[in-house]
Amino acid sequence: MEYLLFLAVVGIVGYLVFRSPKHVGSADSGLVANRLASLLIQKGIITKDELYGAGSAPAGALSSDPELVPTTDDIYQSVSPLTTPQSVPVAPAPVAKGAATATEFAFNTKWLMLAGIIAILFGVGFFIKYSFDNNLIGETGRVILGLIIGLGFVGAGEWFYRKYPKYAFFLTGGGIAILYLSLYSAFGFYQMIDQLTAFLGMILITLFSVVLSVRYNSIAIAGIALLGGFLTPVLVSSSTVNDIGLLTYIALLDLGLLALAFFRNWKQLVWGTAVGTLLLVGSWFFGSYDTSKLFMTEFYFTLYWAIFTASTLVFYYFNDKKPTNGDFGLMLFTGLLYMSASYGILYADYSAYIGLLPLFLTAVYTVIALIGSNAKKETKELVYLPVGMAVLFLTLVFPIQFDGYWITIAWFVEAGVMAWVAHLLRSRIVSYSIPIFALGLFRLFAFDTYLSKENFFLIFNERFVVFAVAILLAIFVAYIFHTFYLSTKIREDLHKAASFMAIANILVICAGMFEIVD
Repeated sequence: MEYLLFLAVVGIVGYLVFRSPKHVGSADSGLVANRLASLLIQKGIITKDELYGAGSAPAGALSSDPELVPTTDDIYQSVSPLTTPQSVPVAPAPVAKGAATATEFAFNTKWLMLAGIIAILFGVGFFIKYSFDNNLIGETGRVILGLIIGLGFVGAGEWFYRKYPKYAFFLTGGGIAILYLSLYSAFGFYQMIDQLTAFLGMILITLFSVVLSVRYNSIAIAGIALLGGFLTPVLVSSSTVNDIGLLTYIALLDLGLLALAFFRNWKQLVWGTAVGTLLLVGSWFFGSYDTSKLFMTEFYFTLYWAIFTASTLVFYYFNDKKPTNGDFGLMLFTGLLYMSASYGILYADYSAYIGLLPLFLTAVYTVIALIGSNAKKETKELVYLPVGMAVLFLTLVFPIQFDGYWITIAWFVEAGVMAWVAHLLRSRIVSYSIPIFALGLFRLFAFDTYLSKENFFLIFNERFVVFAVAILLAIFVAYIFHTFYLSTKIREDLHKAASFMAIANILVICAGMFEIVD
């Protein structure tokens, strides 16, 4: 116990000694510092060159003449509150090594002050633990004490924010964490409050944290609010799960955090919210989902996808910034995750219509691209980003809904349609037709070249039809790239046109060889 008191005393003394005094003027402190330096030079403890650097002593600085150097009594008299202040010329502050020394002193002062605060915290913490271990404080008193300490930390953070904002964030974040833990203790450890009260209390703490993050413009505090918000259902969970209440809470939390991310331009918060949503919804799904909740689950899956898709783009509809690869990654991640999750729960009962799901996503992303092209014509990324997603999901429609040769034919046709739309819009999305056509070629040679010889008819067979479609569309895409070259004079377009013509000729040769061999 004596050791704890010693730590507390050391902390208090360190704080009082090393904090920046408000009542001492800069002129008085400079006078005392200069006279003290003169005394050190007189006693031979330090030389003038060592203090200021060789040849860098300021004009009118400290003299080493014994008659001009003040004695110890002079220094005591100059700072004694009983003497009458006199007009004493003050030497200019050093500009070389002296300035650096002052900076180092200020830096060390802050760290020593922080050390004093930490010592106080340790002392108080050990004292509280000692009280708990010896039952000096009851359960109700512990919860109340935790709430008081948490609010005290937040108040201390407010006070420190005026002069030491970095320290304020640590205190405020610690205070918020203590508030969360206090409420959790009241609910989980001591059963002093019911689940609804604990849940509402933690929501209030989350809202309070959001307000503080806006006031301090601190994404760190916003991160604490995010973490606390997603941990709240976990901390107050019980054996009975309120499915609609939980999923609605997650949606509202997403909307609040994403609105905060938008107004403060904290894009990192969007990814954090996405990860938190994935973990919390995933834990609910694997622990509580059954087929009787299918439509409710699909509704919330769609809602979450819509929220994050809108949040990815809303940043750029209302400012001059351009989307980045991170934004495309988030849109791709949320889109594929929604597609995969919905496919997983719908396929068993609705496999005949499952192709409508990627078709629906294709339509949505197409509409988003049209809105982006009209809202901000100068930001082409707002068109290319959703168009890329639309092409991706349109490509998935065919292997999901069809089988066999129809998948390959559909991909070739999709490549041709993409090139034609790009031609009408005079858009560089014409390049999207290349990977789609390549996908069709891969499937053609990997899966569609084998034919059963039992019902084989020369030319009049499915394989030859697929080759014919591929040849015609390769020529068509080559024509589209050639028209782009004529209007833009970009030689890359001419090279692409020549490449597609070469592919068409190779396909003609391959089709004839397969027919002859079989």
